[in-house]
Amino acid sequence: IETYTSSGMQIACRPVSFVTPMEGGTATSSINLICAGDSAVLYLSGYNGPIQWQKLVSNTGWVNLSGPGANSDSITVYPIQETFYRARLWNGIDAPAHSNIVKLYVMPSLTPGPISGKSTACKGYQEHYSIDSIPGALSYTWNIPSGWTGSSNNSSIVVVPNSSNGTISVSANTVCGTLGAITKNIIINEVDTSLFYSSGSWG
Repeated sequence: IETYTSSGMQIACRPVSFVTPMEGGTATSSINLICAGDSAVLYLSGYNGPIQWQKLVSNTGWVNLSGPGANSDSITVYPIQETFYRARLWNGIDAPAHSNIVKLYVMPSLTPGPISGKSTACKGYQEHYSIDSIPGALSYTWNIPSGWTGSSNNSSIVVVPNSSNGTISVSANTVCGTLGAITKNIIINEVDTSLFYSSGSWG
């Protein structure tokens, strides 16, 4: 800023600086649902200030990321479970700013729990079997023994065992592929409905 007298003489000159407040910007991800072992790229736009990417896993507190991209407007991440990400902008002087939070969900690679339902069933009577639903599952494939009736694309099925002992199995079809099938052996009791004659009476 320069100041002049009426005669045009300069009587003062001093620099003045202005600091622009930190701006967190907008964080986005190339994908929000990934398979175990895959990666995603995070991007930051509309920000002001030095970048520090951070992550949060299982409410353990925000942790600074390190390595390639940790301080740039894009970074490749390899989460192994559900993880939250954000960018922290701070110049060491003003109050830090943060971007919005990006959530990455990782599809589980494990099969669901065991099949629920009776291990011993009566021939010709309906039985219900099910497994725990898997987040991200597109459908379920059930296989039942020959002679049984019943079908389903969901996590549960109603069957009628019309033959002898057998094994039912189910596998989950997800965006990451088909998870390994789980099985359950079923013993079938057959009710004897035949009549017999003994000592002058029917039994």
